[in-house]
Amino acid sequence: MKLNKLTLKTKFNIFILTTLALAMGLMLYLSLYFYKKHFEEEVHEDFKVIISAIVNSKLYTIKDMQKLKTELLEKERWRFSPYRRVLDDANILITETKPTDIEDDIHLSVKYHETPWITLSTKGEEHLEEYKHLMHTLLIVMFSLLLVAGVIILWGVTTLVKPIASLTQLCHDMQAQKPSIALCNPNSLEVYELYTAVTSLLTKNRHLCESKVDLFKEAAHELKAPLAIMQARLNLLQEDKNYNLDKYEAETKHDIKVMNSKLKELLFLFFL
Repeated sequence: MKLNKLTLKTKFNIFILTTLALAMGLMLYLSLYFYKKHFEEEVHEDFKVIISAIVNSKLYTIKDMQKLKTELLEKERWRFSPYRRVLDDANILITETKPTDIEDDIHLSVKYHETPWITLSTKGEEHLEEYKHLMHTLLIVMFSLLLVAGVIILWGVTTLVKPIASLTQLCHDMQAQKPSIALCNPNSLEVYELYTAVTSLLTKNRHLCESKVDLFKEAAHELKAPLAIMQARLNLLQEDKNYNLDKYEAETKHDIKVMNSKLKELLFLFFL
């Protein structure tokens, strides 16, 4: 489908709705991206607190992850700590070298002077569920907003281009020489000026056409008169053999000159 075959209304709707959809898609992507970054930063902060507790309690000598968690949770302040949920979901790895093949999505590795590498990681399953829920919610909200905006834009564009469509119909009706009812109130200064200019031009054009028709009628009448006179002289010449030929020739040449002048005027007006 070629764009030059689309109406102005359709082009407006496609452009505005496409721009709006792209803007909402970008907003959705940025919202999810910053949500994910914020969640990862929060988990990293929790990991730092847990690693600090492990170091302060000197539990980094315990290699078994479950035993390390049990030892840490035996401390009373960790039983109802806000970090308890993070600790339960986290994987704890203590190694002499920094691990490089961590499969979990979120991880943090820390090493102090006297400690081995302490790595906490999590798959972020809770985060993934929240992420999916947020994504579905944002999709529903943005689709609803896009739908409402689309209806408003469709109404606005229809209202905007309606006077232009009416002017187009008015021009077609006047070209077809039939009465037109394609009139409406212009809804903006620019459209009002366009409406005024087009209707004024159409009115002047109609008056000019009417004037030309009257002029051609008058010219036709003025051309018929010399022709009738020439026909009368010719009849007289046929009936009266003593008719003065020189006088007939002079009068006929004068009539022909007048007719040529009238024809030149008509041709000049015809090409205006």
